[in-house]
Amino acid sequence: MTIFSVLIIWMNDWEFGSLPNDQRLSNVECIVLAAVLCATDTVAALTILKEKDFPQLNAILFGEGIVNDAVSILIFETIQRQFGYRTRRQQEDISISGHDIGLAILRFCYLSIASIMIGIIIGLLSAYITKRLVNLKDHPIREIIMIFMLAYLSYIISEILNFSGIMTLFCCGFTMNHYTYYNLSKESQSGGVLAIQTISSCCEAFLFAYLGFSVISISNDNCSFQFILELLLITLVARFLSVFIPLSLLWILNYSVNFKTAVFIWYGGLIRGAIAYALTFRIDRSISRQAYLIRQNTLMIVLISTLFFGSLMSVFAKLLGISVEKENQNKKILKRFRNPSVETFDDKLMHENLLSLEEPERQPRYPLRRIHSQIIEPLDLQPENNNLDKAQAYRALRNFDQNYLKKYFGGRQTHHLEVQPQVLIKLSESASLQSVQRDQKYGSLDYDEINPEETKQLVKDQKSFFDS
Repeated sequence: MTIFSVLIIWMNDWEFGSLPNDQRLSNVECIVLAAVLCATDTVAALTILKEKDFPQLNAILFGEGIVNDAVSILIFETIQRQFGYRTRRQQEDISISGHDIGLAILRFCYLSIASIMIGIIIGLLSAYITKRLVNLKDHPIREIIMIFMLAYLSYIISEILNFSGIMTLFCCGFTMNHYTYYNLSKESQSGGVLAIQTISSCCEAFLFAYLGFSVISISNDNCSFQFILELLLITLVARFLSVFIPLSLLWILNYSVNFKTAVFIWYGGLIRGAIAYALTFRIDRSISRQAYLIRQNTLMIVLISTLFFGSLMSVFAKLLGISVEKENQNKKILKRFRNPSVETFDDKLMHENLLSLEEPERQPRYPLRRIHSQIIEPLDLQPENNNLDKAQAYRALRNFDQNYLKKYFGGRQTHHLEVQPQVLIKLSESASLQSVQRDQKYGSLDYDEINPEETKQLVKDQKSFFDS
């Protein structure tokens, strides 16, 4: 989506890009500005969405917010390296051909792969060190310092080699979260997360304070409100096309992303944040003689999009029916379960998965049904033909990670439910009969239509399900 946005904004900038005093943007300046403006900020959208209420939408916006910034910086660096030398040599505007775009795409792929590999290698190195140095767990402070230094080392190495430091740091952190985190002591786990969150909050506060103080430097001579309005409209259209065109392909492939979710994804990425403004400071003067004017107009776009679209985010979410009312409803029901005088056996079954519910519906009463609906069906033991390859690929990667990578680099030892059908059936039969007898004895549930004989029949059906 980021690359698609860059292309759309670039083509429109080239057509409508007019700065104050009738100045025109060159071809290279247009594509640099497009790379700057494709850096979005999804923090406002994520503050409204709760992961437990809207897991899919939250995951999409969170993943896009992280990858989008990294890809934007990669595209920006690729453009400057691809066209910077030619601009300095010719000292005039250059034409961008299809061959130049192809070389830029190849350079982008090269920088992306190299940055990702450096981050993964440093992350695996940290995991191997923390797994082998067992005595290091007795010194939590040293553990935290070592993790910080290795993560910063990945960033430094990537920048020295002219790769993307932020992409490397993201991949290094992802690898550390999967392996290194579980090799640390409990003190280092909690202390490290707290330290990172503190630094993150301080940096975020500093960035927004810096943006606020930068307003003083804005002058009417350097800003064109017509140009700013044109760029805002272009970003709206580019965001719309870059979201709905890929999602239309997913709808053809029967992926479950509804229309309201797609609309909120579009709106959630309209805000331009600090990354876009920071990139304007890295524009090479040899590429753009109007870098200061681009910086001033970009700052105005960041402020307008943050204040306008950010303040209307909650209103837009309510219009789409995406709000936190479901969370408040779950909290009210949770208070009921905290009162033991009104708690029933069926309430206990429902209480286990209450926080993951989107609506407070009653859970299946029998443990056998609960095991089938909550454990067996998610495992997708017998996937459909169109999902067979995907399920097999996932199992292969999971087994490789569990049996080989975690053996040397540590990590969370997950024990997936690969039990024998006979064992599961015995457990289900015992739990089902006990629950029925208990409910009929105390009268907490109504089983006028269901009796133990029907439960035994369900067990037989379950056995035939496994045998098939």
